[in-house]
Amino acid sequence: MTEQKPAVGRIVHYLTDPVPQRDSSELRAECRAAIITRVWDDGDGCCEAVALTVFSDHDTTRHSIVPHNEDGPHGRTWHWPERV
Repeated sequence: MTEQKPAVGRIVHYLTDPVPQRDSSELRAECRAAIITRVWDDGDGCCEAVALTVFSDHDTTRHSIVPHNEDGPHGRTWHWPERV
């Protein structure tokens, strides 16, 4: 499979900062749907970061510079949706 490239309008997943879980003291980042609204690249066609509009149950938020991360659950990062 070829490497995916971020582009305006693509849907990705955004991980929030870790938040307490209901009925538990555990902290966990939550995954939210987001749309890429801008892409910053390094000039070689490689994405440095993106701007996102993130959707939650009650509102939308904008995040200006969000780094890409496929290596695990790190808050304030985005990744491609998992295949199901």
